[in-house]
Amino acid sequence: MAGEWLIKKLTEQGGKDSQYSDVLFGTVTSENPIEVLVGNNMPLPNSLINTGRFNKSRKVEIDGSESTILERLNKGDRVALLRGHGGQSFYILDKV
Repeated sequence: MAGEWLIKKLTEQGGKDSQYSDVLFGTVTSENPIEVLVGNNMPLPNSLINTGRFNKSRKVEIDGSESTILERLNKGDRVALLRGHGGQSFYILDKV
């Protein structure tokens, strides 16, 4: 099974749990540049954050016509983040 294979690979790799990917929750503390506070004491600087679809214009089709939208991250927004392997990168999954 895929789950057993994954557990085997992670076990073979070794290391601490904190070195693997994880889902975290945080609060946007700065809009430009983007900064997120995880927990009460872990500020993430812009250099470690990939904002995904946020703060970028994109075109979407709504009722047959094309529109441009921009989803902004604002100070105080709660976000879900995916911590990359090793904890040196964070991807904003969505607002929560």
